[in-house]
Amino acid sequence: MKRRRLPAWLLFPLAALLALALAGPAGAQTAAEDAVPPPPSAEHPFIVIYSERMMLDVDPRDAQAATQFWIESLVKKRWPNGTARTLILSSVDAIANSVRAGAGGLLILLPEEYLRLRDRVHIVPIFSPVYSGKIASSYGLLVRRDGPRKLSDLRGKRVMLSGGGRGGLQGTWLNVLLRGQGLPLGDAFFGEVREAPKSSRAVLSVFFGQTDACVVDLESFGLLAELNPQLRRDLVSLHASPEIPWAVICATTGIWAGYRNSLQNNLMALQSEPRGRQLLTMFRSDRLIPFEPNHLQGVARLLGESAAFRKTPEGKR
Repeated sequence: MKRRRLPAWLLFPLAALLALALAGPAGAQTAAEDAVPPPPSAEHPFIVIYSERMMLDVDPRDAQAATQFWIESLVKKRWPNGTARTLILSSVDAIANSVRAGAGGLLILLPEEYLRLRDRVHIVPIFSPVYSGKIASSYGLLVRRDGPRKLSDLRGKRVMLSGGGRGGLQGTWLNVLLRGQGLPLGDAFFGEVREAPKSSRAVLSVFFGQTDACVVDLESFGLLAELNPQLRRDLVSLHASPEIPWAVICATTGIWAGYRNSLQNNLMALQSEPRGRQLLTMFRSDRLIPFEPNHLQGVARLLGESAAFRKTPEGKR
């Protein structure tokens, strides 16, 4: 793991992101993106695109293989000669470029990625994943019970973020938390900030005293604590973030216009068939529900707090 600096300008999204959370998609894209694509073929396969940052605690190869198996079976059920592809792309730019190049299908994104993309390409939010009856979870700032008792006690200490996936806005929340208590941001306050590829690595680092605190998804921590109850006895969350949705599942507008009923029926039935349940379980989801704008309230709240701090002289440092 390499040390990752967290400068304030990076961890505080531009106020424009808040506007994206509350506004509709812009109309700058071409009409071609809205056109119903031809049936899937070798030349025009049905595409499923994952954000790489969705792969927290998931082996990308397993996710890609399971998705490919599922989507190919669906496509060939309707079009025997149809083809499908599953892509894992590393950035919002890469995803936007793929959609502009004609990739029609489904996108599985973090909420903030959806907010950034919907102003650049024509996509429609269609479903939100549900786990244990919830569509969202909070981040927690975990420390040992016998360690720091408040945020200010972490000055000069080591902090670890569980990177990617449901940790997409961890750095933003951590800086909002610091600024709310009048403390410096990121590396100006902490002695060291690192990123771990998995939640378990971050949690165990605090448990064994290798790190003083970590920021992790509290649902992930709960699952780890079920396997090792001592984690819950020895670790405590000093602060919890607003609830952040785990993902937004989108369709490109042409696909949605042409195959809406088929997509709705197949995605709603995921939990009812083995291949679908395998996919849901892999991403710690039980089922999908139709997307509603209020699913992004936690993200809007967090970005709003971030934007408010940016308006102050200190927030611009």
